[in-house]
Amino acid sequence: MKRTALRILLVEDDENILLPACELLETMGHTVTAVTCAEEATPLLRAQAFDLLFTDVSLPGKSGIELAHQAVQDVPGLRVIIASGHGTNVDTGGDKGPLAGAVLLPKPYGLSQIEQALAQAMA
Repeated sequence: MKRTALRILLVEDDENILLPACELLETMGHTVTAVTCAEEATPLLRAQAFDLLFTDVSLPGKSGIELAHQAVQDVPGLRVIIASGHGTNVDTGGDKGPLAGAVLLPKPYGLSQIEQALAQAMA
């Protein structure tokens, strides 16, 4: 079964995570734009057509949750993966909120966890 290449905006402030995650996603055939904070991500979300926002929860300035809330309002149909060093103990606003379909990805993660999160997010 052929995978669909996704256009992914990756937001992660830790370069020790950002670079390997970007490489993994590109190895899987996806097009990745990587930035280190929500303030860099916001104008890109408005200017480019992304399929998926892959963000860390803890970012300098605006959090990944705040970024995701704004992103799904600005870009209808945008899928979201939120990575967290706190496991799945992240408040996304409940089952009926704008992030109800967001996938929580505990850190650390590897290729199989990313593949599973992508499949879940795009289902």
